[in-house]
Amino acid sequence: MSFEKIQDHFYYRTEEKGISITGYDGKESEIEVPRNIEGKPVYKIAKKAFLSKKNLLEIVLPDTIQVLEEWAFAYCSSLEIVFLPKKKLTLGKGIFFSCTSLREICCKRGDKEEEHPWRLLGAVPVLLDAEYLLTPWEAEEEHWIEKWDARLFSLLNADDEEGYSKVVLCGEEDLNVNLEEFVKEKRQKKAQLAFVRLSNPYRLRKETEEKLLAFVRGCTKGCESEAAWEVVKAHGEKRDYFEIFARTGCLTEENFDAVLEDSGQEYAEMKAYFMRYREENMKKEDFFDTLSLDF
Repeated sequence: MSFEKIQDHFYYRTEEKGISITGYDGKESEIEVPRNIEGKPVYKIAKKAFLSKKNLLEIVLPDTIQVLEEWAFAYCSSLEIVFLPKKKLTLGKGIFFSCTSLREICCKRGDKEEEHPWRLLGAVPVLLDAEYLLTPWEAEEEHWIEKWDARLFSLLNADDEEGYSKVVLCGEEDLNVNLEEFVKEKRQKKAQLAFVRLSNPYRLRKETEEKLLAFVRGCTKGCESEAAWEVVKAHGEKRDYFEIFARTGCLTEENFDAVLEDSGQEYAEMKAYFMRYREENMKKEDFFDTLSLDF
């Protein structure tokens, strides 16, 4: 069956259940897939329909969608936000494969101040590598959060060298990633996951929070591994990262100067926040205040 190009750059084909979107040749960074085409519901995003659309930042899918096939949005490296209908969908493998900027997978556009799990859902294909958790219709339920946290800690507790032999055996050593670099990247991924969870405390249990706090404090600036600081420095434009870094105790009097020096000339907002945080929360006692007047 031949494809037809329509006015808004979508390619599609007509099937028994409705319209299947098979491709897109527009240049827009924000796309809203139409609900109907030719009076028929758009029910499917076909295999590789949006493959490697590098300029795509945000996409909204209509409530008529039922199926997302394999690799539908794979390699959309700039894609940050996806809006899906909150209902059970048929999902293929690798839908968001290598969507390295993916931040949120949302099921509704609610109040920004309201707690929600959408950023946790966005981390599933990118950081958690757990397609069994890519179930948006369950994301607000307690059992889904429990499975998310269980997967988080399975990754945090894994040996840092785990998986390296597989990389070598598969011939991926051509990427010139030695064991030291592999371990460093693994630790940074762990720290990033911890920051994502701490900055999105949706149904976060106290004991879970305490374990995460201990983890990030154990890899701050000045520790054997500085993965927590390295993640914050790499995301220095993101306020939630550097706020979490400061208020979780990763920023200390002992490492304050080293943190500012390591920040270089970048991220003026982050450095200003750190200096203000130190002034307001990390003041040293004045020497004379420590002297007793009792004789």
